[in-house]
Amino acid sequence: MSGQGPEKALTLERRMEVFAALVEAQDSNMTIAQSRKATAERFGLTEQQVRRIEQEGLDEGDAQRDAEQGEKRLSHRHPVVGGHGSARSFGTGGRGFSP
Repeated sequence: MSGQGPEKALTLERRMEVFAALVEAQDSNMTIAQSRKATAERFGLTEQQVRRIEQEGLDEGDAQRDAEQGEKRLSHRHPVVGGHGSARSFGTGGRGFSP
């Protein structure tokens, strides 16, 4: 196997759905471990798959925030740059996969 894990067989849309459910579970006062277990059971995945999807979503959110910060710095110096708005992470309040 290429090391990417079986969750790569899941569509981006499905991984985004899993990530959103995980964030929702954590926001509803479940512990991280409880939210991973509940999300895995809900979607018929292993907890390891959920962890990988979680990491992918967090990495995407970090990259999105880094890009937005760079855009803000540029727009401060050059008002024309960054005037078109910026993509937001998928339904997670700035955390997670980019649309």
